[in-house]
Amino acid sequence: MNRQRKDDSERQTGSGLAAASGDAPHIWVDSLPQPLISALDAAGIAIAYRLPESRTVIFSDAAQRLLDVKPSTTIERALRTVGRKYRRRLADFVTGKARHPDAGGLSRIIVPLLFESGVRKWLELSMSADPAGGGEYLILRDCTEDTDTRRRLEREREHLRHTVELNPQLPWLADAQGNIIAFTERYEIMTGRTAEELTGNGWALITHPDDRERAMEQTAHSVATGDPLDTRVRVRTADGAYRWMRVTAYCLRDDEGKILRWFGYTEDIDDHVLIEQQIRWTAEHDALTRLPNRMVFNRQLEDALTSEYQLGQKIAVLLADVDNFKDVNDVLGHDSGDALLIGCGESIGRALPPGSMLSRIGGDEFAIILPFDGAVSVLNEVCDRIFAAMRDPLNVNGQSVECRVSIGAAIFPFHGQSPTELFKNADIALYQAKARGRGQMTVFSLEMKQETQRRVAMVNLGRKAVESDSIIPYYQLQVSLEENRPIGFEALLRRRDRQGRICAPSSISAAFEDAEVAEAIGDAMLKAVLADMQMAENRGVDLGTVSVNFSTAEFRSATFIDRLTNRIADAGIDFSRVMIEVTEGVFLGRPADSAAQTIRTLHDLGFKIALDDFGTGYASLVHLRQLPVDTLKIDQSFIRALVDSKDDLAIVSAILNLGASLGLNVIAEGIESEAQLSILRGLKLRYAQGYLFAHPVPIEEAFALALPWQTQGHARDQAHGERPGIHKRMIGWR
Repeated sequence: MNRQRKDDSERQTGSGLAAASGDAPHIWVDSLPQPLISALDAAGIAIAYRLPESRTVIFSDAAQRLLDVKPSTTIERALRTVGRKYRRRLADFVTGKARHPDAGGLSRIIVPLLFESGVRKWLELSMSADPAGGGEYLILRDCTEDTDTRRRLEREREHLRHTVELNPQLPWLADAQGNIIAFTERYEIMTGRTAEELTGNGWALITHPDDRERAMEQTAHSVATGDPLDTRVRVRTADGAYRWMRVTAYCLRDDEGKILRWFGYTEDIDDHVLIEQQIRWTAEHDALTRLPNRMVFNRQLEDALTSEYQLGQKIAVLLADVDNFKDVNDVLGHDSGDALLIGCGESIGRALPPGSMLSRIGGDEFAIILPFDGAVSVLNEVCDRIFAAMRDPLNVNGQSVECRVSIGAAIFPFHGQSPTELFKNADIALYQAKARGRGQMTVFSLEMKQETQRRVAMVNLGRKAVESDSIIPYYQLQVSLEENRPIGFEALLRRRDRQGRICAPSSISAAFEDAEVAEAIGDAMLKAVLADMQMAENRGVDLGTVSVNFSTAEFRSATFIDRLTNRIADAGIDFSRVMIEVTEGVFLGRPADSAAQTIRTLHDLGFKIALDDFGTGYASLVHLRQLPVDTLKIDQSFIRALVDSKDDLAIVSAILNLGASLGLNVIAEGIESEAQLSILRGLKLRYAQGYLFAHPVPIEEAFALALPWQTQGHARDQAHGERPGIHKRMIGWR
């Protein structure tokens, strides 16, 4: 039985080979036991035999299935399923050419098999000689899975290599102590250093000296704690320039938590950092003067107060404001104004001692942080240097322009403990410096703060008076001394408080310095006066010429003429019935030709023009000659001491003679006694105003003053006619 099973098995094993070649079966049966063949089949290994001195190959069943060939065929027939470009290589291998030592001595070869069904397999082929039979054994293995896996891994590795090589980040490895042990070739090219130089702590050689200590401290911390490393340093590149790099590293630990390696990368972020720096610079500096801006000033002042407080030092905050800067803008244009600011900043900066900080905080204001020993004399010396540096005119777009500044100072810790308080008090001192005549330095005092609080309270009162419709006009009679009768009224501003009391304009005087509030008050006053004039017309009362005062801030407004004319026209009032009283203050801080043009325009429209408070301000005889002024009003300060002061008498007499010479009407204000009136009559004064004739009164009482003279209007008109040889514009009823 056993012998029978063995014979059957041998017949089964060699059946394919017997059919192919006469004596071949005994080779396979005798040399390859059945258990081995079974084991080879199970391992995916097939066997073939190339006959001696022949191209014929005999295949086992497994080999036939693997190659899809007949049991015995030629090498060429067997190669038909091998990929075309691999066939010559495979033929050389089978014939022994590729296995010859001179050809490299291959021991095995892997080739693809392409079947008609579209299936692709990879075949591993090795050969060994058969000393007994003279042929060669072919060992074939289906390595498709292994080859596909290997090729996939090779592709992934190649992809990873390209990723690393093309990535701007430069990877590197370090040991547990942070010593560099591996890096890419690009790292060497980028730094211009050799591998030997970069290995270990070589990175320190290429790190900027200013960054090196910080980088070493951060690296030591990460090595000691295992915390990720993430820092920015400047690295010296192959061309000798420094570029900003971001260095990042993470550690690899074993199962016990011990650090084994550091995986890191260096990334060029120079462009990014430069953009960040530019954005930061723009956010922290004034684009025009290139000085630090208010944000930086506040931050540095906060830091300075903290450090100097600990050291017991003093700090002065100086605010410098360019005097008459608006005039340069108005006359020469904004380009010249910008050039002036640049020049002022440079001049101030040159005058400051080391350790101080200059910034432009907005408009025409500069701020200075000045550490010093606390002596006011030091402040005076610094400010004197600033004034001296700005004494010479600046060349602004080819024109010589004088540049002066006023300075307010507040000292830490005497005038404030916080940046906000110091800045506010320095601003108060600056206001006082400008009010005292400009071009000087004023140190803050508590009295200044109290004055500022009073001024702010006045502005708020003025604003609330407009909102609550509490601005009302009172009217003071103006008379002709020759006729002894009324010629008109001056509308005087009054304010009704919450208790109903009537308050003088001095209670809100500071409000007239605020352009916005002054304009609102002026609009409210004009509206009330026009309403009263309309009411007078409706009642048949002739008020004559009504004089209206406007603040300097209103007069400087670009919309002043339009607002004035529109309001009066809408009320149906003739322009000739309104006299515009202009204070001499309009010639301060404003080009004379601009003020003159406003006055000319108003005059051309039909308004009468009066120069108020004449003799106390800054108008000159040139203004009187060039401007179409109808009336001069002598300020009451000259009338008050007229009886006892020869100087005031001489001044009043000179003004009257001047008015007569120029063909101008003259009104004396503030006449309160018969003695004053007698002197003025002797000086040939024609028109008067004051308590001697009437106090300022509400509109109803003004009606009562005007009504008794209504029936004699024609006679008044004739009395106000022109004298022969003298051209003048009479004030009075027309």
